[in-house]
Amino acid sequence: MQIGCVSNSLVAIYVCFKCLIMTDIQWTPVRRRIMNYFERKKRMLTVKDLLQYDNTLDKVTVYRTLDIFQKAGLVRELFLGNGEKGYELGDKIDHHHHFRCEQCRELYHLPCEFEHFLGDWEHKTGFEFHNFDFSGICKKCLKLARV
Repeated sequence: MQIGCVSNSLVAIYVCFKCLIMTDIQWTPVRRRIMNYFERKKRMLTVKDLLQYDNTLDKVTVYRTLDIFQKAGLVRELFLGNGEKGYELGDKIDHHHHFRCEQCRELYHLPCEFEHFLGDWEHKTGFEFHNFDFSGICKKCLKLARV
């Protein structure tokens, strides 16, 4: 069975159905393939990953598609610290935050257990929070440092 994106996965079908409902994006075959790849991999991807996944894509098309997806909230852009950018499913599909280890550079997903504080913080600071990520030393690196 194939609905929306080219996939047999019920999860991918659900995600693509949500994409179609929530956005005014024209779902071309290329855009469907790229979104399907994000859903199947369930991790952050780089432009290089997407080009390796489908060698019929050109770099300009991938960047243009990621820009469209980002503006629609379907993917989120991450700065990896090495000058490279990564992309992952966005808040409309998978809302979470990150912790980046300053030693091993690993990126961890955090549950959204502190969302209820954001309203208070916005009121106290006058800021409007869009992204809320953390950095420090992960438990694996802390354990290695103690040995």
